Amino acid sequence: MFYLISLISVQDSGYNFNTPDPGRLVFGNGFAYSLAQWQALGFDVNSKTTDPKFDASYYPTTGSSAIGAGANLSNVGIVGLNYDKDGNARPATGAWDIGAYEYVQGGDKTPPAPPTGLTVN
Repeated sequence: MFYLISLISVQDSGYNFNTPDPGRLVFGNGFAYSLAQWQALGFDVNSKTTDPKFDASYYPTTGSSAIGAGANLSNVGIVGLNYDKDGNARPATGAWDIGAYEYVQGGDKTPPAPPTGLTVN
């Protein structure tokens, strides 16, 4: 598997997940690097090849390598970044989780079962 990388934005690349077999990063000029070689050049140093263990809705589950592996962007000054897609606050200090959703402590994000046995009076 090959990944084409734009040289325009490569300096901003990081905190990504790749498959357990990351293949090679290929540039239009013909250079090809393994992820380890690419990281040795100083790019994508925080990217991972581990399974992020997201559920079908992309919530991190117990043991996810995405938990605590992201950059804390609270100093950017964009208030909306301080919350995940569900409105859960991200930590003010320390690393954030990678992805749209912050891990919910105490269990995986599973919706409750719908109520049963209800009647209307």
